Amino acid sequence: MSESNKHEGTKRGFYHFQGAFYRQWGLPDGVRDQVMFGYYGSGTSGEMAMRWIELGGRVVPRLEVYDDAWDALATFTELLRVMALSDGQNITPATFCSLLLSCGFEDMTQRTNLDAPRDREAALRIKWQTSGSDETFEAWLIGEVLKARGER
Repeated sequence: MSESNKHEGTKRGFYHFQGAFYRQWGLPDGVRDQVMFGYYGSGTSGEMAMRWIELGGRVVPRLEVYDDAWDALATFTELLRVMALSDGQNITPATFCSLLLSCGFEDMTQRTNLDAPRDREAALRIKWQTSGSDETFEAWLIGEVLKARGER
């Protein structure tokens, strides 16, 4: 299947484990952090991981690419060029996320669990605070509900 068909309707994105609400459930032994990245839509058409592992008394990044994502990796030429500039520099997860952003990847990290009422309210309050609305939170929230229902 050609790359253009396989990744059609998807976007380049990433998920940073330590920034996600589910970090509490931990990573496999020996893995300190990970950033999953690739093409995402209703699923993934090419996903890979940069994992920070313990090696020789240090924590170092290691790229892991699933065999159905090798063609996706080949499309990330700009990212690979930027990574080559960091060769041997033992970049951090935060630096890698910055590289991804600079190459047009979207940060899709789930920082809150929207299934939990407390986290859902926190996420809505952040949306309200960044909306620039002069309304109270409660008035803004009612307006959002009415818009979602098509009543406003």
